Amino acid sequence: MVEAMICKNCGTESKHLIIIGASVLVVVGVVVALILILGGNSYESGEDFGVSGEMIPDDVLNDGPDDNGDADNGNEPTGNHPKGWPTYELPPGFPVYPGGQPEYILDDDGFFLTIYYTDRNSFEGYVDDLKAWGFEFDEPGSDGIYTGFAETWKITILFNENQDCTTFLLSENNPALRRIAGWPPDGLPSGFPVYPGGQPEHNFDGAFVAISIFDTDKNTFEGYMDDLRAWGFEFGEPEPDGSYEGYAEKCMLIIGFYDGPGITTIVFSEYDSASAFTAGWPADKLPPDFPVYPGGQLKYFLEGATVFISVDNTDKSTFEGYMDNLKAWGFEFSGQQSNGSYEGFTESWKLTIVFDKNIKHTAIVLSPD
Repeated sequence: MVEAMICKNCGTESKHLIIIGASVLVVVGVVVALILILGGNSYESGEDFGVSGEMIPDDVLNDGPDDNGDADNGNEPTGNHPKGWPTYELPPGFPVYPGGQPEYILDDDGFFLTIYYTDRNSFEGYVDDLKAWGFEFDEPGSDGIYTGFAETWKITILFNENQDCTTFLLSENNPALRRIAGWPPDGLPSGFPVYPGGQPEHNFDGAFVAISIFDTDKNTFEGYMDDLRAWGFEFGEPEPDGSYEGYAEKCMLIIGFYDGPGITTIVFSEYDSASAFTAGWPADKLPPDFPVYPGGQLKYFLEGATVFISVDNTDKSTFEGYMDNLKAWGFEFSGQQSNGSYEGFTESWKLTIVFDKNIKHTAIVLSPD
């Protein structure tokens, strides 16, 4: 879930990693384990980050020649995206940016817009226009990023002084995903270690607590890992994306440090039993002829009659093909839920499934209906 587009080489290329376990609003608190596996939105060091920490789609980066045929330095229009102000899909009466040369992309995450050849006065006037339209903004961060919410919309916007461009993402707003400044005051067990230093933000989704700590470093992260071990967590080897899964009594978390932006991310939950994932496909735990997920790295765990399946290293086309297989097997799906998941039913079974394109992961929960 991408949060913004930014001119390449803009001074700040990271901020606000949202960990959204866009997953499975189903039975028991155990569902958290699955959310965690899919949560994190983990990034590898060196990746390109947007205004608010989410990865920029490849086709947004200005990596080609500019309009003059020169190597692109990030402050020229790319020529690769629709030019002008978008005339569809925006909410009624949404303010038009005054002047400059806009380019935009519309994808599942919303509108990414870059306005080239603009100035700070135009930017500040536009922020006023957005406020008049209905957005309420937090105070800008030290990097100049503004985050605003309207009734059903969210905007993240930045003016880059060096490149004379404004970039922003406009997306539909899910209030449950709003981040709150500071370390979470509740939702964690008694004595749970507090991350030392940095700038923490958090959000809750009932089953889990998601925390991002900005402006931190690897030494602090490693010291915090030692604090978690002393508290009772046991960690295995790091995942391919560099994150760690940790288990304590009735607790689970995923934690990772991302060196480029200097961010530590944590997703924590308590659940009924410290179930461990088992590698492979749980064929003998599923109904006869239940479709096998094609490809990816498969693992699962059981909680009573409920099967939780995690698929890493997959892609959207594989996910969509698997959805067709599920429909052919007998599932009827309603529309996509607000958290990105799909719910399907047969006479005897309920299934919740979600694909996260940022971490190339599919999560599945199957339970008797």
